[in-house]
Amino acid sequence: MMMGTDPEPQKSIVAFGNVLLDMIVPVEGDFLDKNGLQPDTTTLAENESHLRIFDQVQDGTYAIQYSPGGCAANSVRVAQWILRSSATVFVGAVGDDDESKKLVDLLRQDGTIVKCQHVTKSPTGRCAVLINGTSRTLVTQLGASVHFNFEKFMNDDFSYVVENARVIYISGYFLRVCIRTVRTVAEIMASKSTHLVVNLNAVWVVETLFDQILEIFPYMDFVIANQLEAKAMANMLNLKSTDVAEIAKFISQMPKKFATSRVVLITRGEDSLVVAKVKANIVDTNGAGDAFAGGFLAGLLKGDDLYECVKCGLWAASKIIQQIGCNFPKDLSYPD
Repeated sequence: MMMGTDPEPQKSIVAFGNVLLDMIVPVEGDFLDKNGLQPDTTTLAENESHLRIFDQVQDGTYAIQYSPGGCAANSVRVAQWILRSSATVFVGAVGDDDESKKLVDLLRQDGTIVKCQHVTKSPTGRCAVLINGTSRTLVTQLGASVHFNFEKFMNDDFSYVVENARVIYISGYFLRVCIRTVRTVAEIMASKSTHLVVNLNAVWVVETLFDQILEIFPYMDFVIANQLEAKAMANMLNLKSTDVAEIAKFISQMPKKFATSRVVLITRGEDSLVVAKVKANIVDTNGAGDAFAGGFLAGLLKGDDLYECVKCGLWAASKIIQQIGCNFPKDLSYPD
């Protein structure tokens, strides 16, 4: 399926992850009750009753805001927003359906170059984001996003990644989808002065994909985690300390390929040791971590030092939490 064209590539951030079509929908409280949903929860759509929710929100009754979703897609969109030029590439999998066209078009509207595989056996991944007052309830169908094919990637897009990537960004969720792709990219790009950035993303990723994390760890130049994920890593590594500074130091000193050092970034919410602190009108904090990663990646691609990369990440997070979902005001630019 042809979906428009991408701009000419340049040295870029190349992100690998699961991509979803977010459907942000204001609903009444009885909508959640009728569908057996609790406010502020996330449900994986695995049965017909859950799947019917997508039909309900798209029946013409509700005003839907469509947006690309998924942690890596969120982060790369934020980086693209800051950089403005065609400096970001997203690699993932979508279905071969109308929703895939809508999703890819939305990514391209932001300026991101899209290298998505089209999976015929599964629909495009999607997430119904049900807004009721201050509650945000998610119903997610992963669909094609978890059917990324290694052989197809090697045939179609590997050479593009090798030629154009300056920064590789891996979502922790993607380690479950296609560890062969991550391993191959990490091994090849490690000798090319390309930064490998991995976001652990969730405690369950650390606990259930620990072997995969350790397999890739020697290639990681930057590790991003929140304090719960960092403590989960410490537990899996049998560390006695629960102090995040000590955990970060230990992780940074784990064995690494080549002579470059590893930087570990652990976010701690309101208790963070921050480079800059910006007061914000908080609307929705769910995209804050993705936005921080995106801002950090943008700084890294520009060649900024660590201080400026972190500062850019914090600025991006402070703007995203003032929006519903991981969205951003198009007319706002990062103050260089």
